[in-house]
Amino acid sequence: ERHLELATPTTFFLSHAWGAYPYQDHDRVCQVGERLKQKDDITVFLDKDDMSGDTKRTMAAGIKATDVVLVFITQGYIDRVEASFENNCQYEWQAACNFNKKLYPIVMEPTLRSPSSWGTVLSAKLGGFIYSDFAEESNLLSCVDTIMKETLVMRPPEKTNVFPFG
Repeated sequence: ERHLELATPTTFFLSHAWGAYPYQDHDRVCQVGERLKQKDDITVFLDKDDMSGDTKRTMAAGIKATDVVLVFITQGYIDRVEASFENNCQYEWQAACNFNKKLYPIVMEPTLRSPSSWGTVLSAKLGGFIYSDFAEESNLLSCVDTIMKETLVMRPPEKTNVFPFG
């Protein structure tokens, strides 16, 4: 299992598919984004708030400027990333990988709790990572807490002018 090490402030890009019933993926991703925005020193790039003009250019700029890409894993996201045609999920995934961004998976469906179920592309890159479980609506707070715990490291203490050898 791998942990991310970041210093605050931190910017998150929320990469997800706009799924519908029964999971209401976009609404749930927005809930995570809103909770993260309530934390000190956290900035969130979320399409509904931050998308304007040329979509691909805006996505690429948002990913390039971010510290961590939160990957919200749903069957729809897996299908889009592995699709043979270009789409926004695939573009975000490729941009995050090309810019060598830190990636953090968040499982959104109960059947996807095993990384082996994440398809070839996602499981190859993210299979060894710790992930947050947001497969159940009631897990919102623990999901956000896990994101914060696993992706943020406290700033080092201030250095003093005290030297051990005088």
